[in-house]
Amino acid sequence: MMKFFLSKAPYFQLLLGFFIGLNAAAEDGQSPDPGSFKQEAFVTAKRSSTMIVPNPIRNMGTAVWSYLVFMTDPSGSPYDISLFGSSKNEKFNRASLKRLSESSFEPALHEGVPVHSMGSIGWSWQNPSNSDKTLSKRFKRYFPLFLQSYDEDNQKRSAELIANMQKEPAASLLQLNMTSFALGSFDLKWGNSYDALNHFDDALAWTSKDEVSDSDLPEMLLKTTLLNLYQLEFNARLFQNALQTHELMEGRIGQDILRSLKPYQKEIERLKKEGKPYSIDYSSNKSKTLTHVPLRTKLRLANIIGPAPKTRIHCDIAFIEIETPQLSQGFALPLDRGNCAIRLDVREGTSFSIIESVKKSST
Repeated sequence: MMKFFLSKAPYFQLLLGFFIGLNAAAEDGQSPDPGSFKQEAFVTAKRSSTMIVPNPIRNMGTAVWSYLVFMTDPSGSPYDISLFGSSKNEKFNRASLKRLSESSFEPALHEGVPVHSMGSIGWSWQNPSNSDKTLSKRFKRYFPLFLQSYDEDNQKRSAELIANMQKEPAASLLQLNMTSFALGSFDLKWGNSYDALNHFDDALAWTSKDEVSDSDLPEMLLKTTLLNLYQLEFNARLFQNALQTHELMEGRIGQDILRSLKPYQKEIERLKKEGKPYSIDYSSNKSKTLTHVPLRTKLRLANIIGPAPKTRIHCDIAFIEIETPQLSQGFALPLDRGNCAIRLDVREGTSFSIIESVKKSST
């Protein structure tokens, strides 16, 4: 989910957030050792003034968004670019990937030294004549009918109305978010929890912890989405994601509900430090890059069906490629490199489990 600073410019919105990292090996052989991560000595990468943005798809008449993750090298050039999430508009996705690959950044610095850096960037576009709250006429009719059929447990009618909503060109990001809410609700009741989780996550794509936007879901839909997403992430053992979702809840969810979630929050904090290994299951019906944000620092892959995924670790000041034998043998996140995320390139039909364990302290 995108929880980053949002800035606006004519005809598009640019979302930019960065996590910084050092590559294990530079182009000329060996990168300088940045030392242990020091937050106060860390300067994030910045987009250059010549940053190229995707051309708005003016003739499609529909709102679009894409969100990408990548690395930048010490010269500010992006690499290892992949799509993290989007409104499923393939043309805009391709344009976003191309534009990012052609862009440059002011490199990240750690103790004054340029370093390899993990970054994330998102673009969105909607018709400039529409406000952030604009909904198409047909969508205004379909959405309340969907809510009614959903409450009546009418699966067939609910599916028909969702299909109609998806065919309708989106007048705004809000319309896209409301469609994602409907998809998540449908999958939660009649589909599978993995799809429901992804759709609810999309519904919050442009929701910021620090800023209220007109593209945010209406209050009741937003509360429902946050609570459903938190529960789904907790049940899927995506505990670090659940912690981020809980941060979004603050100020948006009543204190009585937040208090009811305290046992879950305490359990996550306990699992971070102790307890048996647990697994997180992944599968993919198409080739793509998956991102896993672990709670624990000791990891391995198990139950791999299909080709082993190409795996990299992106940290605040580290970029590490994991060799295939290490995937099943196990590997540890570098504790002195800041926050870390794992990128996995998976093929269609591949499935596997990530086993997270507590790293035993040496005595």
